[in-house]
Amino acid sequence: MPARALSERAARAALAAHFAPGQLAAELDEYTPAEVWDRRVRDDGSGLLASYRPREELAQAELTCSFVIPSDEEWPTALADLGPVCPLGLWIRGRERLPRLTGNAVVVTGNRVPTEQAVTRAHDFATALAEAGHTVTATLAYGVDSTAHQAAAEAGRASLAVLPRGLDGAHPHAHASLLRSVLDDGGAAVSLYRPGTAASGATLKASAVVLAALARAVILVEALDHVEAMYAAETAVDLLRLETDESEHITDRVAGCLALKYGLRTDRLVSLTTDQVLVHPEEPGVVGLQLAQAQRGRPRQLRRQPPQSGTCPDRARIGPNRQLRN
Repeated sequence: MPARALSERAARAALAAHFAPGQLAAELDEYTPAEVWDRRVRDDGSGLLASYRPREELAQAELTCSFVIPSDEEWPTALADLGPVCPLGLWIRGRERLPRLTGNAVVVTGNRVPTEQAVTRAHDFATALAEAGHTVTATLAYGVDSTAHQAAAEAGRASLAVLPRGLDGAHPHAHASLLRSVLDDGGAAVSLYRPGTAASGATLKASAVVLAALARAVILVEALDHVEAMYAAETAVDLLRLETDESEHITDRVAGCLALKYGLRTDRLVSLTTDQVLVHPEEPGVVGLQLAQAQRGRPRQLRRQPPQSGTCPDRARIGPNRQLRN
């Protein structure tokens, strides 16, 4: 009796647990996800993939959160802009809310150890966005990101959290209550990684790419000091979605920091004021005046690709993929 065919969902979840999308893009252009998995199992001399049970692993993981794939109606269409590095799937808590939240998502991110002025401005931006009908989107990191979620909650609006680890926990661990609050207030949490996956340098960078791609814009508050915010900024520039806080000296510091690290053209960084956030959310593609420039609907080739290894927790190692302390 022939073996039961692997579903697309189970195959994508299995592939995502072991490979980054860019490693599989060429094969997925030619074969189905189930066929790609079978090919990878046959070619794996270590036996690691042969011992993996895609159906059972998916069923166990979905006790914690849902695995959404591109054929699902909840799939965020904005991720198509990532082209060959578009995720194989997303792990979601609050799945039924995702289309509503991602339709007007705007990222507010920045310094993990912010000045008092930066905290105030992050709070003001997030409040203005929430009250204008946009979904405040951020990581759960200390500083600007957590302030953004708190501001949205205070405004009585749902927010969207993107995590660099499995959704069975928070990153950092100290913000587990913040994650619960996001979900209890009608928001959702998104991750590239199955439950049980710890945060690492690689997961932070890959998650930052998704963070930027999910949103209509990325608003940077204060000079950046964290790898995830830097990768989000790089992706936003590639997708023409970058906005910067124009408070005194801040824009120059952000531009200089990005230019130094990535060799970006600083004339592509556009400043944004709180007043420019106060617009009607039903205007397509508009958050502030500059967001009319945002272009969507066609894949862009990112100049800086997200990490192509370290997606499987069993393969964490010293270096950029090392697991992080919370």
